[in-house]
Amino acid sequence: MTSATADHLPDSTPSVTVGAPLLVRLVQQLERTAALDRLAPALAGLASPAGREPLQRILLGRDVGHALHPFLTDLPIGFWTSSLALDLLGHGKDRPASRRLLAAGLAAAAPAAATGLAEWRQTSRPETRVASAHGTLNVLALGLYAGSYATQERSPRLGLALKLAGTAVTGLSGFLGGHLVVARRTGSRHPAYRSDGTGPVLSRPGTATG
Repeated sequence: MTSATADHLPDSTPSVTVGAPLLVRLVQQLERTAALDRLAPALAGLASPAGREPLQRILLGRDVGHALHPFLTDLPIGFWTSSLALDLLGHGKDRPASRRLLAAGLAAAAPAAATGLAEWRQTSRPETRVASAHGTLNVLALGLYAGSYATQERSPRLGLALKLAGTAVTGLSGFLGGHLVVARRTGSRHPAYRSDGTGPVLSRPGTATG
């Protein structure tokens, strides 16, 4: 299933839950935002190679048993966070190490992005809308970090400002990614995990729901 055919997929857009926490209501509203569907064609073009075998099998982690994307994102985030920590807590002599960590994060973002696009292809509305916003924010964050790398040596203050902005955008994107994985339970997984009777308690056969 791909987002390129989203108009043909059932739309299970939720209503906004009155009385729910503010962030819950905001994300539900995001899922109801049809304007985000306009991002789908551009992302579909980027994700097209991820739909071809055997690349698709690798990117979706089919031989691993579940999606590769969540833990691959730890690498660029970890490198970028470490770089920022050196900027804020280190000394002038730590700037070269900070810049190398920033570069490592930019390199590690490539496999994270590739697996993310492969996962994006597996979603349908309303999850696709949130996934599109998540991916767009990641592109913005990548641009900010790249700008920080380009300016850090000649203008440390500008480099730090861009890095801080990239961190803020990455945090927002990570929140949306967490929503997709935890709240909406998207993400590739082997069929064995759907049929072995283990998982969230309320979804187990024969379990009382209260």
